[in-house]
Amino acid sequence: MTRWLLLSALFFCRPAVTEEGPLAPLAFLAGHCWTTTFNEGRETDTHCYEWMHDGMQLRDRHVVHNDQPEYRGETIYAWHGERKRIEYRYWNSLGGQSDGYVEIGDDGTLRFLDDRYVGPDGAAYLFASEMSQPNDAQYRIISRYLEGEEWRDMWTRTFDRGQPN
Repeated sequence: MTRWLLLSALFFCRPAVTEEGPLAPLAFLAGHCWTTTFNEGRETDTHCYEWMHDGMQLRDRHVVHNDQPEYRGETIYAWHGERKRIEYRYWNSLGGQSDGYVEIGDDGTLRFLDDRYVGPDGAAYLFASEMSQPNDAQYRIISRYLEGEEWRDMWTRTFDRGQPN
């Protein structure tokens, strides 16, 4: 009986994908692919976002096209109930992975913090990014990396929303 009550509570208390749900700050991304072009038009990076498990997680699959073999990655965003924040894990086609969390600024800016990337060789790097949405059809990412004790700019890119995926 106790197990049934616990499972019922988990089912009925699960967050919904609504403006009030815990993943709501990321909801504008879902259902679309977003693309940026850089390196004087020679490279593109396309991110496609989709809900998973009835909106309990958000998946971001991305691919970078250039004159090299495709670089691919996948991120899963989920609400961490105990920590009361959105957390994520990223994997890429090079064998690396990172973990971090999202903080929402008062102005709606999404801050991806404590993004600790570990490459297949075991080398670790710390990144931080900020995402803002200048309009409904774009988002902008500013990424930085930690070198010694100093944060350095890595890149700024604007992604344009494509057709629904």
